[in-house]
Amino acid sequence: MPWAAVAEGNVHHVMRPRDIARELERIAAHPYAREDGRGAAPEAVSQGEPIADILALLRLRTYVDFSHYKQTTIRRRIPRRMAPSNPQSPGEYLALPRGDGGEVQNLYQDFLIRVTQFFREGTGRESQAPASRPEQSVDPDRQSSQLHQELAALREYLQSANEALATVNEELRHRNAELARVNNDLTNLLGGVNIPIVMVGRDLRIRRFTPMAERSFNLIPTDVGRPITDIKSRLEVPDLAGLITGVIDSLTPHEGEVRDESGRWYSLRVRPYVTLDNKIDGASIVLVDIDSIRGRGPRAGDGKPPGDATADR
Repeated sequence: MPWAAVAEGNVHHVMRPRDIARELERIAAHPYAREDGRGAAPEAVSQGEPIADILALLRLRTYVDFSHYKQTTIRRRIPRRMAPSNPQSPGEYLALPRGDGGEVQNLYQDFLIRVTQFFREGTGRESQAPASRPEQSVDPDRQSSQLHQELAALREYLQSANEALATVNEELRHRNAELARVNNDLTNLLGGVNIPIVMVGRDLRIRRFTPMAERSFNLIPTDVGRPITDIKSRLEVPDLAGLITGVIDSLTPHEGEVRDESGRWYSLRVRPYVTLDNKIDGASIVLVDIDSIRGRGPRAGDGKPPGDATADR
């Protein structure tokens, strides 16, 4: 236990037993030990007084201002630190913390740990907060410095975040511009194709269609987003939805001949919609007018009604 106390810095002197008695006699004769604490109220610490210089040194080294402590506390704690090192006055003791940073910390800890209550001048009552909580006596200058540092760090963080956001926004702007160009190109391409084309997703909802598809599939612009099963087309195809689903599931294109209500013949071609990363994301439906080649009646000898022509291929 004694050596543990020495290791923790709680022992002022390590000496032989015969020397302990002499040290106790010396300490007993020290002014600090002779004071009984029942004297008149202590005077306020004034500038130029050694104790004021000691408090200023503490403030400089620890950033804690003890000048607002009760005068009795100040005038008793400093002499207490004087007793082990043998200075006879605060003026003599001042040289010790000036040259020894360890003594500054010892005095600082002695104020914080051993003072069980804080006192403020003019309060007339004791504070209930433990003295081991230095935040109650932190120097306003130090607080201002810390706050300034935190604000500076915050500004730096916000500036970095703003720069990152600006970079992301610039990338998004370029992507949006590129997507707009692609969309314009696709719109112009589909608008210039004189072929009925309809694109649907895996859920069979209509994504796009060419102007020529409006008549053949009985579509209007507001049909984008609706399931193609909700549309009654002019084509004589008994199960168009099942045909499209089969192509999506099997990944096998379909091609067959169909007629519209007026008896005009078309080649119906359904192919899987493949994305750039090679995923199936729906189907494209294309009608090619073959009436001039096919003629207006059923093919000779096949015996099948026009509506069943989708099963030919």
